[in-house]
Amino acid sequence: MSLPSSALGALSSAEHDLISSRRLTSSPIQLSTVNGLAASSNVDTVSLKDILGDPLIRECWLFNYLIDVDFIMSQLDEDTKNLVRVKIVHGSWKEEDANRINISVKD
Repeated sequence: MSLPSSALGALSSAEHDLISSRRLTSSPIQLSTVNGLAASSNVDTVSLKDILGDPLIRECWLFNYLIDVDFIMSQLDEDTKNLVRVKIVHGSWKEEDANRINISVKD
């Protein structure tokens, strides 16, 4: 981490040494990619396709109240998506709910 020299001048020698000895460590946490945002703002982000698009994935459990099945399925690897067992736990409890019908049809 570096500070402008004007900021360093106001620090004591011990504070200066402490700041100079710090290192940045990469974080295991990644933010979600935001569609429509410039690539420079999506640095070190992960998309759903990055996660679900792995051709080695065999099973996927999704827990959400609002599921767009077609969108989720489009994120799977094109060559292996018919081999992936996708289980969706959703909040569409009304029998006539369009999303529930869409999820049920995919079963």
